[in-house]
Amino acid sequence: MELFDVVNALFDRKKWSSVIDKDKEKFYFMINRFISIGYPIEANKFNNVNCNKARTLDYWNIILTNKHSKAPNWVFTSANKSEAAKSKFSKEIVNYYLKKYRITQEDFTFLELNFFEELKIELKPIETLIKENGVEIL
Repeated sequence: MELFDVVNALFDRKKWSSVIDKDKEKFYFMINRFISIGYPIEANKFNNVNCNKARTLDYWNIILTNKHSKAPNWVFTSANKSEAAKSKFSKEIVNYYLKKYRITQEDFTFLELNFFEELKIELKPIETLIKENGVEIL
């Protein structure tokens, strides 16, 4: 079985009975990571290399099938970057800001996602300089 076959079986008791212990042990780490999205405290308690991986996943099967009839949306999160992750500001302005404050692109993305309005106000004078005066700031 593949990873997502085992993940889907985790939410169905009939399918789970056909998953062998070898597959449970093989995919334990990734499945525990998926589960940690919805149950972070509980999943963290199973981050022990000495735990019985197959029995732990059997436990999760019992708990999850009582609460969910199928895999919830939080299990299958997208690994692709969304449109929201793309900067709303021009490359020129972003590069200037990165150099001025000596921060990384990841830092800027964090600011943009969490403090967009404040960042927009701070970058407005720079944008005005570039647009109106044709000032090259790089």
